[in-house]
Amino acid sequence: MKSFSRIDRLASQIKRTLSKLIINDPELPEGMIISITDVELTKDLRYGKVFYSVLGDDVMRDKASLYFEHQTKYLRMETASQIRVKFIPELKYLYDNSIERGQRINQLLDQIKHDRQQGTDQYSE
Repeated sequence: MKSFSRIDRLASQIKRTLSKLIINDPELPEGMIISITDVELTKDLRYGKVFYSVLGDDVMRDKASLYFEHQTKYLRMETASQIRVKFIPELKYLYDNSIERGQRINQLLDQIKHDRQQGTDQYSE
């Protein structure tokens, strides 16, 4: 059984804590749904990247980016109050487009499947 490193445990704890803070944050724009998809920390635990996704269009993505710009200090202070470590990493918030890329790949695969079926139907006549 694989044991998780301190980095992995802290990243997981930060992910859970941030998710709860964001859901309950009164400053979160109405109707916005943000999901924390991953947290990556440096080996010295001083810096980290928080990846997030947003339900909605480019406008919602821009609003989420502004939200994180304005709430970075608040989120760090609240995370520090809930997690017992010597230093809370300085976190940078980055939009995670992996969900969109996955959807695009699925669309392309569906198109290929559709094209092959159309090609088979043309030759069977």
